[in-house]
Amino acid sequence: MGRAGLGQLTPLRLAGERLAKQPHHLRIQQGSGCDRVQRGKMIAVPLQWRSKGWLWLAPAILLCALVLGAVRQVVRSNMIDAVVSEHVNAPADRVRALYRDPDNWARLFPATIRGARVVRREGDATVVEVDHVEGKVVNILRDISATRIDLVEFKRRYDATFVNEFIPEGEGMRYTLTASVQLKWPYWLAAPFVKPLVLARMRRYVVEPLKAAAENER
Repeated sequence: MGRAGLGQLTPLRLAGERLAKQPHHLRIQQGSGCDRVQRGKMIAVPLQWRSKGWLWLAPAILLCALVLGAVRQVVRSNMIDAVVSEHVNAPADRVRALYRDPDNWARLFPATIRGARVVRREGDATVVEVDHVEGKVVNILRDISATRIDLVEFKRRYDATFVNEFIPEGEGMRYTLTASVQLKWPYWLAAPFVKPLVLARMRRYVVEPLKAAAENER
């Protein structure tokens, strides 16, 4: 086939002439419609990526929440609370006085304490250096009331607070020892299994010796 003559209209030229004959506002509307389609396609791509990003981020947030919950549970699990209570056939004031004087500790608790000396007194607090079977440790005695003395103890394996209550009961008194023990690393890993041991040691090394000494002094 020969070349198209100069006067022959090609399809492209026909489309151009038809568009040129249309009113100006129609040409603008058609052009703006195409622009909107193109912009819509361009905007849709980032939105799709954002939605996919959130899908990946949600499991990560959930995992972090689970890990933080487990950490909180572990921190709580290193605390051991234990209570031992015993009736003592002796006046509450006598039992309290025996416990309150650190000079009595080596005699009251010979299985665990070799000696004790007062380092200083500050208000209702008394700082005591204890020659313990595990080595020298610091204890702090606090006079809370006429029927309560708190003792804070710092050791290599744990820190503990012991609340000692001396409540008159009948012809004698009730001695209640409440312990809050915070185990240190790595001993807190065994916290679920340690509470029975803590209870046994509280009874054997504190409650029973104090009861025996108070009743024998009548």
